[in-house]
Amino acid sequence: MGGLCITASLFFMLNGAYHSAPGALRVGSVYVVWPLLFLFFIGLLNRPDQLSPFLKVLVIAEVCAAIMGVMFVAEALDYLNFGISTLLEGSKASIGISDESIGYSLPNLSTVIYALPFLLGYLMLPRERTHLNGAWRLFVWFGLLLAVIVLLIAGRRAFWVIAAASPFVVFILAEQCKIHFDIKKLIVLATVILVGAVATIAIFDINIEVIWDDLVSGFEFSGAHDLSTHLRKEQYFSLLDGWMENPVLGAGLGSSASVIRNEELPWAYELTYLAILFQTGVLGIFVYGGAVVWIFARGIDVIRKQPESSGMLIPLLSGLVCFLIANATNPYLQKFDYLWTLFLPVAVLNAYLLNNNKLEFKLQ
Repeated sequence: MGGLCITASLFFMLNGAYHSAPGALRVGSVYVVWPLLFLFFIGLLNRPDQLSPFLKVLVIAEVCAAIMGVMFVAEALDYLNFGISTLLEGSKASIGISDESIGYSLPNLSTVIYALPFLLGYLMLPRERTHLNGAWRLFVWFGLLLAVIVLLIAGRRAFWVIAAASPFVVFILAEQCKIHFDIKKLIVLATVILVGAVATIAIFDINIEVIWDDLVSGFEFSGAHDLSTHLRKEQYFSLLDGWMENPVLGAGLGSSASVIRNEELPWAYELTYLAILFQTGVLGIFVYGGAVVWIFARGIDVIRKQPESSGMLIPLLSGLVCFLIANATNPYLQKFDYLWTLFLPVAVLNAYLLNNNKLEFKLQ
């Protein structure tokens, strides 16, 4: 499947070059070079035990990213002085505080967006199926609590949507894999999240009504009184009109529509999937969408046949679902930084499939 996607990407790049797309060659790093690099390393890691440390690193990274966010906001509110603002100078960190709301941005905030469903996936699984026990499990609980806090103070609509969707995503994935949860554990999880949310609202003096109004305004596409929503509205119609000119093959990777969001990268848009439709047409959606569907279909199949794999695959697939939701309006997967969210589950799948094939060969 990876080879098919890379071959298709080369074709769409050539199509872009044929249509004189400004970024036809530059997008090659995202669509060809980096995927090839990931596939190379996946081939080197062919046992599940080799991949378990990567998940521990993920937990540590997510906790560190959440702590950094909390410290950044606390310092801006003059609660404590950590000196973190000085540390983050030049990193495009920003924060906005008013009487009614708080919102901030850090380069690693997307890691926390992934963290909530990922950590929930761990904690909702039966203990015997997880790869993190003892002190690590407590660390995961701590990370989940921090993710809830960051959710409320980050001021990101995508994060709020993901927070609401995360428990359902984990539950549906587990049901498809024939994994049943302990009701007591679900009650404990809900209690921890609720306590964390209430404490955060009280400490940071967050106005829930403002959060709700802001969330709803993001879906009022027709009015588009919010600036970011207005800009996405313009993109929507521009990309859709551009796609209608080349519905099957698209305008080619690296092409720009009538509305340009970034003068330096005129082919880059927040509406990621609509941009892919515009640039690669129905054929591209079929190829790239099919690759994502394959990951989930194969993952569910592997978990059913090898239940021990759920300890890695359920958290990774849960995080991937929610990250794909966030990617719909923010092009996270157009950078090297977050392509691992796609390729790490593939690496785990590959390892379990290879080991299962070896076992079947030995039994024969």
